[in-house]
Amino acid sequence: MKKKNIIIVTAILTLIAVFFYFKNEKANTLKEYSSNIQKEKSQYGIKKGDSVSNSKLTPDSEQVNEGIEEKIENFPSGKIMRYTSYDDSGKQAYTILFDEKGNIENFKGLPLRETYQNKMAEKRRLKQTVNQNLKVGDTLKYHYLIANIPNSKRNFKIENIGVDNTKAKRTLQKVSKTGIDVKEVLTKKGINTIKAVLTYEFNDKEKNSYTYTEIFEIIVY
Repeated sequence: MKKKNIIIVTAILTLIAVFFYFKNEKANTLKEYSSNIQKEKSQYGIKKGDSVSNSKLTPDSEQVNEGIEEKIENFPSGKIMRYTSYDDSGKQAYTILFDEKGNIENFKGLPLRETYQNKMAEKRRLKQTVNQNLKVGDTLKYHYLIANIPNSKRNFKIENIGVDNTKAKRTLQKVSKTGIDVKEVLTKKGINTIKAVLTYEFNDKEKNSYTYTEIFEIIVY
């Protein structure tokens, strides 16, 4: 009887030991997996069903990088892997990925954004007060955020459609790494259409060229 009791106690102890072994092993595995996923989400905001390259270009809407205009990340070799630009609020505006040979792998977002006049237009849409009553001879102010994409040549042009732009009094001033202030003396009454064209030419194997256009309108009295 005593021997039988010893066997039963031994069996129970063995089961308890096995239970805690697998419990600890599972907990460690979950902890490691959870840590990796959280790190990846905080950087890229991975969404279910995305490929690896696409997921790394998906901005996390909760992530804000205040005070950062742009960021470059490199391969261990030192060559550029990723370039990212941010908008005024610190949210990701544009990202492009390169391989180690400098070829484009993927990109997402807009490298060209007018911010000043678009904010005015948003206020009008929300029926908020906008103090901008422009007349001929007044100076129009607007502002662009332009990504400094590596491995490329950039060409930027502004025109006021319907106006002789060779005689236009327009000045451009670089005010930050990605910001350009523009001032233009208005000469045309009625609707003025301001068009900005930005072209990037890449020296990669495909010799890619991408053009972005942004247009806004203002009324001159």
